[in-house]
Amino acid sequence: MITEEQIWNYLDGSLSEAERKEVERSIAADKQSMDLFTEISALNRYLKQSSLLSPSLSFTGTVMAAIAQQKPFTAPVVLPIKALLLFLLPSLALITAFAAVLAYGDVQLSTLAQINIPMPDFSRFKIYLIAGYILILAYLLDKLSEHRFNRKALLS
Repeated sequence: MITEEQIWNYLDGSLSEAERKEVERSIAADKQSMDLFTEISALNRYLKQSSLLSPSLSFTGTVMAAIAQQKPFTAPVVLPIKALLLFLLPSLALITAFAAVLAYGDVQLSTLAQINIPMPDFSRFKIYLIAGYILILAYLLDKLSEHRFNRKALLS
């Protein structure tokens, strides 16, 4: 039995002489091949007779003119000042607090008499500072993403 591709190539005339004779022999000898050939050749005739749909001559010009009239979208490059301040001020406070914690254990009143003050446990304090810093950073990123991608317009 022959394949659809062989029949299409036969109808297009792109087969060699030997392949063409093989297709003709198979069509004459096999009922399934004959039915397939009849179906494909009817479809081929229909496709050749039907006219292709094409846009009007002014379609391309109209579309290009409409595109040229549109203004390109540019996102504003304005940072939300409040979110930026909410990030920078606690960051400065965090850096100052860490510097104070590091310097607290080495307090000297003078070069002659050194007083060792025991270092208190700042583990909870450090955890609170880091957690607050992460929350503020998350808030800043949320505000920046809301500003950049205009999330309110997307959700409405």
